[in-house]
Amino acid sequence: MGIVTKIKELDRLRQVVNILFEEGFGYLIEKTKLKTHLFFHKRVNRKKFSETPSSKDMPKRIRISMEKLGGSFVKLGQLLSLRPDLISKEYIEEFSRLQDNVKEVPYDDVVDIIEEEYGKKLKRVFLKFEKKPIASASVSQVHKAWLKNGKKVAVKIQRPLIEDIFETDISLLKDLAGLIERHYPELKVINPRKLIKEFENYSKKELDFTIEARNIEVFYNNFKSDKNVVIPEVYKKYSNKRILVAEFIDGDKLTEIKDDSKFKLHKKNIVNSVSNSYLKQLFVFNTFHADLHPGNILFLKYNKIALLDFGIVGHISHDLKEKVENLFISLVSADRVMLAESMIGLGFVKNDVNVEEFKNDLSEHLSQYYAAGLADIAIGNVLYDLITIARKYEIDYPQNFILFVKSMITIDGFVKEYYPEYDYMKYWKIYMNKILRKRKDPDHIISAVKENAFELRNFITDLPNNFKRFLNSKENHKIQLDQRNIEQIEDSVNKSMSKVTYGLIIAALILSSAFMLTKEAKNSIFGIPLASVIFLMLAILLFLVFLSSRNLKKGG
Repeated sequence: MGIVTKIKELDRLRQVVNILFEEGFGYLIEKTKLKTHLFFHKRVNRKKFSETPSSKDMPKRIRISMEKLGGSFVKLGQLLSLRPDLISKEYIEEFSRLQDNVKEVPYDDVVDIIEEEYGKKLKRVFLKFEKKPIASASVSQVHKAWLKNGKKVAVKIQRPLIEDIFETDISLLKDLAGLIERHYPELKVINPRKLIKEFENYSKKELDFTIEARNIEVFYNNFKSDKNVVIPEVYKKYSNKRILVAEFIDGDKLTEIKDDSKFKLHKKNIVNSVSNSYLKQLFVFNTFHADLHPGNILFLKYNKIALLDFGIVGHISHDLKEKVENLFISLVSADRVMLAESMIGLGFVKNDVNVEEFKNDLSEHLSQYYAAGLADIAIGNVLYDLITIARKYEIDYPQNFILFVKSMITIDGFVKEYYPEYDYMKYWKIYMNKILRKRKDPDHIISAVKENAFELRNFITDLPNNFKRFLNSKENHKIQLDQRNIEQIEDSVNKSMSKVTYGLIIAALILSSAFMLTKEAKNSIFGIPLASVIFLMLAILLFLVFLSSRNLKKGG
């Protein structure tokens, strides 16, 4: 690390420590041995080092500290607000209120950035460019402008030296995370250093506007035929890492018209459009807006809505999608057993976890919700509580699922604030019924058979290499065999080989059935090639023979 960077980091540390002291965290400063960075008059104030904020005030005090520190600390708080698996609901709600208290970037600096990035004068790029920004935040600010062809656009420009500021702050945060882990071992469960590493990766994406441009393009293509939802068109020709140019959409922010008679007249349609768009994002497009709060939604003419700010987007893989669908089907049908199984299927469960105890814990908790009636259930709150229980059992979930849960909490809050009488559980039920009908569709079944067959083929193909890796692993070199158990092991191996033989033949038949689906056939049944049906029937028959032989052995 260079001397200049180290000096910057020390200056920033001094600022952090003094602001934390002002907000009542003197005890934390003393415990982490950072008192020497306080101004002298604060160091001698002994009383401040023994005071601690009440648990009720703690989230607010931390949020105010982050706002005072600005920049990357605000972004860190916003990232934490997306992590219901790490922090409690009180912190999520408080961090969701984080505001950027920043000065506007002077217009001359804006012009310098534009001309440096485009390599030409501003007036050669834009027909008109408004000096006063329409929004200003810790990373960027937005100006209204017009392209040479007359199109009105929003120009998002990165703040000068923001990368250097983030680099300094992240380096400092890594050191502070180490201190926190050392002095507060109970916080190791949230893994502060890993969290800061995640924040570093998140910041790199945040500071690269080409990523947001791609996100906007995906959403624009997904919703271009939707009559109720508008996504701004991104102009890639004018966009790069530090500048993002997109269509300017004229509309009213929901946060600004909440009490207007115009909004009250159309609130049911607005909330319905937001809910339906979100369901489409999740279960049709598999890509969802992870921060869909009212500030990112515009109300347009003809009851349309526009979605803005695609910096944080979640993606649902095919495998994750089916598990999430199962979760929601069980949720809306009040099937507690299936819901518990879905939560286990979605998570990374350690070998020593008492799964039955976890299931019972979930079931007991869910009974409180279902006793109140399905119509009163806030899905985001239910999911948050389920994840809180899972955290107790140290069950981890994929990051995109966590993002999805946070987005559900945001949607819950939106509905509760803007149209509390809206029964959106009814719409979820309708959507889940559509999914169930789709699963019964022959084309869907064939597609699923194909996919499972190819997954099985890959598993069998990789089996020798995986087994070899297992034998070569250092941990498994410690396996010792007791001579008295050799006969039991031999018998077990023979049984296993019999199972494997059956499994391989059944797999081969399923693969053959799937392969025949890709071929044109003269003879077919309900559009399915006859050969494919025969192979599949043979596989089922052999499986039944296998089950029958097992039952006979047990009976004998």
